[in-house]
Amino acid sequence: MTFRPFSRDGFIDDLASAKAVAATAGFTLISEALALKKPYLAMPMQGQFEQELNAFQLEQAGYGSRMPEVQRETIAEFLYRLPEYEQSLRDYDCAGNQAIKDKLDELLADDCALARAFQAKRQ
Repeated sequence: MTFRPFSRDGFIDDLASAKAVAATAGFTLISEALALKKPYLAMPMQGQFEQELNAFQLEQAGYGSRMPEVQRETIAEFLYRLPEYEQSLRDYDCAGNQAIKDKLDELLADDCALARAFQAKRQ
């Protein structure tokens, strides 16, 4: 394992070159890791329901596992199962941002008439 300090410049390179990721279970980093097809060991922050849910869903999808408490056995099992997670991630479809871009184009096509009508109803 390699521990990395915060680095805006090195983050993408570090993530892209990693064999797997072990970090808290925040949505953004999990999404970035999955887009790069990196197995993920999620350590949800205690009391953070979103992170608990993210870690649970990640494990259920077979893209990694969760570790509520740091334990040597859990890390060892995660590393042992890397080939299994890598196999699951081969079929992971990262749809990208095209659907949201298409929807924004649709909404902006008529000079935001739909948004204006919605706003008028709210007032």
